[in-house]
Amino acid sequence: MIINIEGMIAGAIVGGIYFLITMVWPNMEFPGKYASLAALFLLTGTVADKLGYQPRIYFAKFKLIGIVLVLLGAFIFLGVAIFTATMIVVAICIFFWQRKKENKLFLRAQSCLENYPGNQSDDPNAGKRLLIEALFQNIWLNKKPEFFEHNEKVLDILISDTELARNEDELHYLRFVRDKLKEQKAQTKWSWRLKNIGAAKRSLTQLIDNQGIGRFRPAA
Repeated sequence: MIINIEGMIAGAIVGGIYFLITMVWPNMEFPGKYASLAALFLLTGTVADKLGYQPRIYFAKFKLIGIVLVLLGAFIFLGVAIFTATMIVVAICIFFWQRKKENKLFLRAQSCLENYPGNQSDDPNAGKRLLIEALFQNIWLNKKPEFFEHNEKVLDILISDTELARNEDELHYLRFVRDKLKEQKAQTKWSWRLKNIGAAKRSLTQLIDNQGIGRFRPAA
């Protein structure tokens, strides 16, 4: 779909408010109209994200569209120097905002691991899903020893807990991911991103969702 349902609703909100702005200030010049539209996309996208919604056009979220419009406007109306400075400031803000968000995700992953032993559910895969959610993939240049230790604990449980349903391919893959994680931890120069964790989460989730049918990355 070009635009999802949440995007349609958010688009209607942006369009409606923009129409009201042009009605109240009919003599507004183009720079003002452009700035209003960019601000509406940015504000609507930010509020939607806070509420847990993902309005988008194709794969672009409304907040991202707002950021792009702001940067484009800075280039058009303020010149190359201001545009470059704006890009640098925006990049720094996004970096630290995402690092803060990533730390919250790590706390959530730790909570999933802590809640695993006491998890009670009629769904036989509930405990396994909780462990998969506990696997933590860092992205924003924020690698800490605690990330390695946490993922090692999760992988050890996934490998050793005999109550968890798994086949030989899955067990072999989990051992491969754990061994690669330990190798990376032992390296003098760490790459900034924990390897294989994101792929492991996707593969394990696919295996559960497909009722035991899934493919794992070869242990090369």
